[in-house]
Amino acid sequence: MARRCSACNFWFEREDGYFVGATAINMGLGIVIPAAVAFTWLGLSWPRTPWTPLGVTFVGLAVIVPLVCFPLARMLWLSIDLVFRPIQPAEYHHEHALSEDAPE
Repeated sequence: MARRCSACNFWFEREDGYFVGATAINMGLGIVIPAAVAFTWLGLSWPRTPWTPLGVTFVGLAVIVPLVCFPLARMLWLSIDLVFRPIQPAEYHHEHALSEDAPE
């Protein structure tokens, strides 16, 4: 991910630990998507559920989904934050979002 917007020079990481919310979103997606697939498969195939393919699919999704959704989670977190905390003019001009002269 780029550190700044190429059009307006805005630092994406607005404060120290900024993307912790993105990590939480990504972890949620990594749990919800595989679980939804597993429960749907279980519901559709009950009572003759193929347990081995279901388990392999669940574990595979639990590994792949967070890797694939990582950029989406960061973008979603940044979008949510910008809705609630719009960019201040001073944020365009300081040297780095985490520098001493950064706005509070």
